[in-house]
Amino acid sequence: MSYRKSDAVSPEELRDKITEYADFLEKRLYPELKLAVERREETEFEISEYEQLRLSLTELMDVQRPQEPLESVVDLGQGAAYCRAIVPVDQTKTIFVDIGIGFHAELSLSEAIEFIDKRVEFLTKTRLQQRLDKAKSVADDVKSAMAILDEIQKESR
Repeated sequence: MSYRKSDAVSPEELRDKITEYADFLEKRLYPELKLAVERREETEFEISEYEQLRLSLTELMDVQRPQEPLESVVDLGQGAAYCRAIVPVDQTKTIFVDIGIGFHAELSLSEAIEFIDKRVEFLTKTRLQQRLDKAKSVADDVKSAMAILDEIQKESR
């Protein structure tokens, strides 16, 4: 929407529009942009965790037969608390993997790597792309609202 002096808009109406757009930016668009960025970062972090797990499992598989217990960090629940764990040598054949929505599956190391590859592909091509698109869309909305606000402010001078 463009405002021109020829449209005979009163200074009070311009001030109201400035307040309206400023409120819309502060109360709606900025929080929405913050949430979109946080969700994108969460997905990037999840992808990173799976990639780190894949690397650890690959290294574990490359070792012929570990002579010492495996040291690891274990999630005690919902990502809220972690502890260090020592896994006996004879128990490194399978691993529990977070497969999403709170479920874990016991998989062999090769099955876990296969699952991780599929999960990372899904997260990257689907979820991350959706979240990138959402963040870009909201950022574009913020730019548009700021441009309109700037135009109204210039008109009020």
